[in-house]
Amino acid sequence: MTKSQRFICTILAGSISCFLAASSVSAHTYTTPHLATSTYQIHKIAWIVQQVADSASVQVSYQTKVDPTDPDAWVIVGPDDCTLDGTTLTCTATIPTTDDTYLQLKIDYPDEAVLQTFNLNYSTPSTVTSDTPAATSKLYYSDFKDLTDLQADKLSWKQVSLTDTPADRLIVQTRATADGHTWTDWQGNATLIADYSAADATTSATPGTSIWLAPGSLTLATLPEQDFDQVLVSYLDEHHLYTLTQPAATGDDEAEAFAHTSFYLNTLEGLHLGDTLQLREQIGLSTYTARGIITDLKDSDGLVTLSGFQGAIPSQAPSNCDGHSFCFSTSSLIQRIDQALFASAQATGAAQLRLYTDEAHTTPVSYTPQLDSVQLWQASAPDCLEYAATDSPTPFCKTAAVSLRSYYNNSTPQALQYRIFYGHTGDIIISDVFLHEYQAPTTPDTTATFRLRAGKIIDETLGRAIYWR
Repeated sequence: MTKSQRFICTILAGSISCFLAASSVSAHTYTTPHLATSTYQIHKIAWIVQQVADSASVQVSYQTKVDPTDPDAWVIVGPDDCTLDGTTLTCTATIPTTDDTYLQLKIDYPDEAVLQTFNLNYSTPSTVTSDTPAATSKLYYSDFKDLTDLQADKLSWKQVSLTDTPADRLIVQTRATADGHTWTDWQGNATLIADYSAADATTSATPGTSIWLAPGSLTLATLPEQDFDQVLVSYLDEHHLYTLTQPAATGDDEAEAFAHTSFYLNTLEGLHLGDTLQLREQIGLSTYTARGIITDLKDSDGLVTLSGFQGAIPSQAPSNCDGHSFCFSTSSLIQRIDQALFASAQATGAAQLRLYTDEAHTTPVSYTPQLDSVQLWQASAPDCLEYAATDSPTPFCKTAAVSLRSYYNNSTPQALQYRIFYGHTGDIIISDVFLHEYQAPTTPDTTATFRLRAGKIIDETLGRAIYWR
């Protein structure tokens, strides 16, 4: 591998994904570190290589060792399945089980080729209890997309399947604002089955309680009869705590205080555009809370801007508020609303969900979560604009989409945000996201087409495609 290359590897629930940070430069070999089989029980691998002529030009090998210093003994892996779409090769293979301590894999490919991804799926260690669903998934928030002078009709994305029959069901959702302050609820390819609030939870197994809370976990004690396959848990993050470096939401009256939506924190680590932030302060016997959606972050200054406040801002001594009558003082507790998505147990009876401080799921949270809500979803198939070439009886959707038309029912949206729940196994990745602007045909027999990207022709009813990341 050349010095200008750098591989980035991420560990999600059930997979280790590696990709080139700079795909403009290619290498001829990539070798994984020595992976401890006690932690990573690799059973399936998948790879995508671009700019190749055939599958024979790419070779994957593995070796097992008791000690990393043992001599190399590489064994070539025969792929289970390979698909060549143009010059893009997508393959999967099975890795035999081993009793050795370490496993290592490598992939060799032509110098002119580009390795897009090398995905290693691993099974859950047998020590994990069977009543624990898959742990929290990776969540991606986009920045805010300006819809000025657009008539947005669809949001589409390019999907790549890393296995023959992907198990993941990606959830893609959008929300919009017409005034820059109030946002719609999230909508997308998931239907809300049940919605529990903090009032439905307790820390004791009281009969009739829907949710039991305990350090590092919660248990769904009452499940609806209707099927659901995703559980979204929203709770106050006590792992990342923030403090104000000067009073926030200051004003001589409430209206002025509510208008001041920018404030300074000691750190912005762990915060993203679209996160919900809560400010809380105890004044005497009363607790005041206000929250809002983060719309801007300035890392160099530690400055946060919210779309607006929902809640109450306390009235207190001017000495606490830089001479004003209303504010949250520097004694306030600032927390992010964290979210974790789980695969449903799909069974009657209790289902335990465990919360972690990291995406590798190695460190459970030590506190009893302060619950904000628990939502049960049924994932649905998004619209499919383009199917991948496959011999499977259930073809994989290569370009998927969700509709945006409902945002125009009552007003014209100014901005849009999307979020992606990447799932639990890591066997589907998203490469591109597009916004589609609807364009009505000028005449009834208009047959013009619009290009989604070079070489991909999409029917004119989708309108003009605008590229995003």
